[in-house]
Amino acid sequence: MATTQIVKLQFDADHPDAAIVVNEIVLTRLRHDPSFTQTAWSDPVWERLYVEFQKPRDREAFGMSMLDALWDLIRQGVISPGLNTSNPTLPHFHLTDYGRRVLAEPHYSAHDPEAYIRQLGQTIANPDATVLAYLRESLVSYTRGTVVASVMMLGIAAERAFLLVCDSLLRNLRDPAEQARFQKLLGRNPIKPKLGWVTQKFQQIQYPKSPPDWPEDIDIKVTGIFNLIRCQRNELGHPRPAPPAVTRDDAFSYLRIFPSYYGTAEQARTFLANNKV
Repeated sequence: MATTQIVKLQFDADHPDAAIVVNEIVLTRLRHDPSFTQTAWSDPVWERLYVEFQKPRDREAFGMSMLDALWDLIRQGVISPGLNTSNPTLPHFHLTDYGRRVLAEPHYSAHDPEAYIRQLGQTIANPDATVLAYLRESLVSYTRGTVVASVMMLGIAAERAFLLVCDSLLRNLRDPAEQARFQKLLGRNPIKPKLGWVTQKFQQIQYPKSPPDWPEDIDIKVTGIFNLIRCQRNELGHPRPAPPAVTRDDAFSYLRIFPSYYGTAEQARTFLANNKV
């Protein structure tokens, strides 16, 4: 059993976030303990390695919440009833192929929204409240299986982050005439011309050599990723003859790359706050 980097979480059945905590505990054990294949809530391993109870009666409450979390993960396709052909039903269960893919990534799990948001806050000093609000909606939609809604909400979060970069860029343009042109462009509704302008300006800043503290691979991590998410959101956000074709794997991938996009966007804003361009 792998026990490295496991932090016990405190469980209080009376806390409003109790179910969220249990979900994170269950995912942590699934990630670290290959022998976790039964819904045995009284298993002493829980308390030895994964959870601290605030009061004695929390033990039974944890067991019920743990069962709820496992059923949620069955619904989400992370685990499936049955261990093998000899034990084909509950209380035995096994990781699905998709579940193994999910648990292979220790950070930014789309199936653990609160941990995802918390991890983002550990890499970005002051994440924007509006970005986080739409991101949380995207994550919750994903766990409920509504992947079209998830990608739509993620697209709004990505656009908000991009517009914050635009605002920082506008305030720190050295040339007043260029600043006036960009401000006029930002006053219009279409996002594509804004993206084209910012992409070109970033290329100018990097030519012939990127200045110190300028984010690495910004053309890929900001303008490239934003354009990818933007195009997908536009495809979903307008009624078309054919129904939306976004898949769970598409949404999963977008949620996986969003932290890199948003983190690099914030690095660009930090650079612009300290440098005229």
